[in-house]
Amino acid sequence: MPGENDNFETLRNNNKVYVDKSAYITKLLSLESNIVRICRPPSFGKSTFLQMLNSFFRGKKELFKGLNISSNYDWRSYSVLYLDFNLMNVSSVTTLEVSLRSALMQIGKSHGVDVNELYEAKSQLDQLIDAFSKKGEVVILINDYDRPVRERGESGDFVEMKEMEYHLQHFLSSFRYDIGQSIYYS
Repeated sequence: MPGENDNFETLRNNNKVYVDKSAYITKLLSLESNIVRICRPPSFGKSTFLQMLNSFFRGKKELFKGLNISSNYDWRSYSVLYLDFNLMNVSSVTTLEVSLRSALMQIGKSHGVDVNELYEAKSQLDQLIDAFSKKGEVVILINDYDRPVRERGESGDFVEMKEMEYHLQHFLSSFRYDIGQSIYYS
């Protein structure tokens, strides 16, 4: 049985129980919108689904052997920018900015893109999107994007919540639709 911290690749590589949701990928790809928000209650599989999308768009065909999509898709790889807010320190706007910059630097390094460490996170994101778009279509996956704002609201710190909301809006304003981006977030 899957554990609480198992991700899609671990589930598939270790032959753990996994409910095949890969048929939803073809449905997502057939949508006219290039922005999709996946809304479900907590512990409903959104994170695992985004991890599956991450593996899919990276062209990791071996992980999909025996799943619905394995025979229904002409496989290719995309430039994928995957951000998981569950892995970030979101206790303040400052720690969120540091976490975003660190995550973006890692993404750049893993893709051979030099990201200026002195830039703010939004500018680093712009650098990555520009570099990725030169290679073709860009897929952006964002897990639990609302966590920073939600946690500030749950704590009753509404001033910090508004500051966090403003910071995230500024950061996410980098997404442009003129360069073939597909954005999936939960």
